[in-house]
Amino acid sequence: LKIIVYETATWTKIVSHIGGYAVAISPTTRELAKAQAEDIELGDILTGDIRLVLSGHGARVLQISYSHDGEVIAIGSYDYTIRMWTTSLGDTLHVLRGHTDWVYDVAFSPKGHDAPIRSVAYSPDGRQIASADQDKGAGLWDAHNGVLIRALVGHVSAIYCVVFSPDGHRLASCGRNVDVRLWDPLNGELLSKFSGHNNAIASISYSPGGDYIASGSMDGTVRLWDVGRALQREEPDHSKKEWTCADISPDGAWTATGNSDGAVQLWETRTGKSGAISIGHVYSVCRVTFSPCGELVASASVDGTVRLWCAHTGRSVNVLEGHTDSVYSVVFSPYGHQLASCGPDKTVRLWNSKTGEPGLILEGHTDAVNAVVFSPSGHQIASCSEDKTVRLWCSLTGEQLMVLHHEEALGRVMFSPDGLEVISVNSVSWAHGDLSCWDSHSGEEINQATLKEFNILCCSYSPCGKLLATGEREGMLRLWNRNLGGDHWSEVYRSIIGPYTDIQWIQGQDGMYLATSGHGIVRVWIMMEVGESYTLRMLWSLGEKNALSLTNADLSGAVGLSPVDLKFVRKHGAITESSSESE
Repeated sequence: LKIIVYETATWTKIVSHIGGYAVAISPTTRELAKAQAEDIELGDILTGDIRLVLSGHGARVLQISYSHDGEVIAIGSYDYTIRMWTTSLGDTLHVLRGHTDWVYDVAFSPKGHDAPIRSVAYSPDGRQIASADQDKGAGLWDAHNGVLIRALVGHVSAIYCVVFSPDGHRLASCGRNVDVRLWDPLNGELLSKFSGHNNAIASISYSPGGDYIASGSMDGTVRLWDVGRALQREEPDHSKKEWTCADISPDGAWTATGNSDGAVQLWETRTGKSGAISIGHVYSVCRVTFSPCGELVASASVDGTVRLWCAHTGRSVNVLEGHTDSVYSVVFSPYGHQLASCGPDKTVRLWNSKTGEPGLILEGHTDAVNAVVFSPSGHQIASCSEDKTVRLWCSLTGEQLMVLHHEEALGRVMFSPDGLEVISVNSVSWAHGDLSCWDSHSGEEINQATLKEFNILCCSYSPCGKLLATGEREGMLRLWNRNLGGDHWSEVYRSIIGPYTDIQWIQGQDGMYLATSGHGIVRVWIMMEVGESYTLRMLWSLGEKNALSLTNADLSGAVGLSPVDLKFVRKHGAITESSSESE
């Protein structure tokens, strides 16, 4: 018998080899497997040099088949058995017995998904099928024979939806890592990413003409993306990035922001003047936080890492790797020695903030962990999850101390300034915002009927601990004072300031600075206490200029307002004529 090897482009004969009752070519190397009676020889397809001989069958070999990764070879024989070997060393893996006659054929199943399938879609011509799974896997398949054509690599967490463009020339995907991705089905190349949502994207759909993609997210919004403009590959405009999060330094001098392009940037809190910028994350930044001393900034990203930066220079100090999915939140311990991070891999992870060495892994949640926080003493950690629980942990031993059960998935958790209470807020965008308060020692729920009347999305205590700020889905900011009525919260201020999903504030030299972030926008405010009343004035703004709405707020001298904003706020009396003339 003779084996002849051809060049497939021209069908020119290259070389021939003697022997081969059965043959197979490795899918990953230029190795040829050929049967010589009951043995199999593995060698170079061009030179014929034999690297390995596999022996064990008691009769002639009839069929040879490689696994999809080329690491295993299966042989069918006249001896009624199938034998499997490793191709690296020739170790016998299995002998499959059960046939009562010759084994003429043997084949591996095609490489498929290793996790539950979340979405499938036919191409418009019916020739391909796109699929996506729960564990960041996506692929294109031949619809006629079921063979995997290529894998689409790039998502770092679960993919919820795939859809072809009407002409079949593009494929869009979305999922937990909060961006829409556009692919070329011919070569699997990632063409573009659309970032802006701040929660998982559940569904996407093309317009009939294929010029636009609509995406629906668990953040409660639907966004429309211009596909044609994205494919023009314009140079990125940093000023148009989606601003995802913000934090203010302990002394109030600087504000750190994260954006959808993976950058962390510092700004002077009082003026909005830009400072150091830190580039390192591959995907969107979910959270930024200053260390208690103000020397470091930690950032958590969809790329699955936590990064530490010098707050003065923006220089990278450390990269903390260990999470197996996105990282949603990161926080320093009160004395700055530890970091805690969490994400959709259902874990809370502790780190040494000086060395970057990993510490305890807190496991117990059964779904994504959305937020984590240290108690004021640093002895406890609270985490909240999509599994509808808040869990309290010992920060020294990792022991789970308590589980607080809720009716909805949770997106926010914090301790009161004295550490005696835990406050949580649900994360279900379509549900009524629900704030719950718990005794951190007994686990008993504390009745907060006054606060439950409002559609609360986020909350934060003032630096002095006397006030509680709550943010509502409709853009309302309210301040509550507990001291006026014991356990009863009394409203002392309200203002509609536009959409946001997070509040951070700190005591500055001339007042309390607040940073609100969410929906692609960061705004920095100063709050002054005048007698028994409060005033709020915006200092500067980043992000979209078409989402401003306000009542009972002062924007005189604010930086970052568009002409449309200026006209709007003048109309509503938020800028006086004397102050606006200087702009």
